[in-house]
Amino acid sequence: MLPGTSSLVLSIVLGTIFLTSIAPPSSLSTKPESTAASEAMRRPSAWASRAAAPQAETHSVRQLPIVTKDVVFDQITGKFYASVPSRAGAMGNSIARINPVTGVVEGYVFIGSEPGKLALSDDGHTLYVSLDGAAAVRRYDITTQTAGAQFTLGEGVFNGPFFVKDLAVAPGNPDLIAVSRKNLTGSPDFEGVAVYDGGVQRPVTTPRHTGSDFIDFSASASTLYGFGDGGSGLQRMRLQVRGRILIHALRTGL
Repeated sequence: MLPGTSSLVLSIVLGTIFLTSIAPPSSLSTKPESTAASEAMRRPSAWASRAAAPQAETHSVRQLPIVTKDVVFDQITGKFYASVPSRAGAMGNSIARINPVTGVVEGYVFIGSEPGKLALSDDGHTLYVSLDGAAAVRRYDITTQTAGAQFTLGEGVFNGPFFVKDLAVAPGNPDLIAVSRKNLTGSPDFEGVAVYDGGVQRPVTTPRHTGSDFIDFSASASTLYGFGDGGSGLQRMRLQVRGRILIHALRTGL
């Protein structure tokens, strides 16, 4: 936190959003510099005592009256976007736009059945939303505040349709996303990492069973990093033009 500024911390506890505002220590004096210097010369002991006294930070916590599954921050608009599930009631199955300064939910837009994971493009214009009730992913246009195209993630022979474990948008290409997929009926549930270009799946995915549950792109759209809970550890995945995904295991120990 920089001197003279305040910071904002967002926390999600049991699906509820809390905004914590942390203000910096208050200034010793609001008087002009020349006046303050003159006072220090007239009463040096009193001024030194005031200067040595610790100045406490001030905190304020606001609870937002919505239930959410995931939240992202858009640096372009300066707003939070949250996925709101059906259990939130009348405003469920939507994307909520939140003003972090006022703590006000500025609007809700219907997005589809049981929105969950969110991923935002680096240009701040496109938001991808997993729809856990439809086994699909849907685009959301930040500029127009409208829901866009929706696409499914494929399905297995025995375990049914695939759902989102995690997703990430390629830097510099808002049409390209990677999805870590899962099934809801088998164990283990991992169904490989797949790449979708304009909603169309590239032909090759990583192997199912064990792999990266959590994924994110590097600064390059051709390199993806992932981590798996099932023993696969940290992985680097290289995306090739013809659809292949080359996987390299990385050392995770100290």
